[in-house]
Amino acid sequence: MRAMRFKLVKDNKVVGYEEWFSDARCWGFEDHGCWAYSIDGYTWKTTAIPHDSKYQFTGLRGKNRKEIYEKDIILRSYKIKNNETGEIKEWIEKDSVSFGYSEGDDYETESFYGWMLGENPLVVPKPYRNDYWTLIEEKFEVIGSTYENPELLS
Repeated sequence: MRAMRFKLVKDNKVVGYEEWFSDARCWGFEDHGCWAYSIDGYTWKTTAIPHDSKYQFTGLRGKNRKEIYEKDIILRSYKIKNNETGEIKEWIEKDSVSFGYSEGDDYETESFYGWMLGENPLVVPKPYRNDYWTLIEEKFEVIGSTYENPELLS
């Protein structure tokens, strides 16, 4: 199951993390669970870290196992192969991660609600996971965030 984790930001800088725990790290609240806070993502305390905003963990990891959060700027590449013709298609995209909705058309894609990269689903779209196309490779790399590096989207 995906961790319920958030990246905490103050004055456009990451100041820590917030995560829901329901085990011994709750120091006497194991039956109910608790929110814990960390500056480094390893040492957790129940003392809140002051922040202006927080961005949710997507449950996905990119290059070097780096966690992908809402508002991160991602460089995504993937290759697919047509099972009948052997044709290979490759895409490279750069955009920010958000939670949203994508209206599908009846032929190529289905409607999608979830983590988005710009206007597209963060994961490879369904038409490329079927009998006609095989996913060969998919890579994600976090290259910045919209609050620390907005110029990366220019």
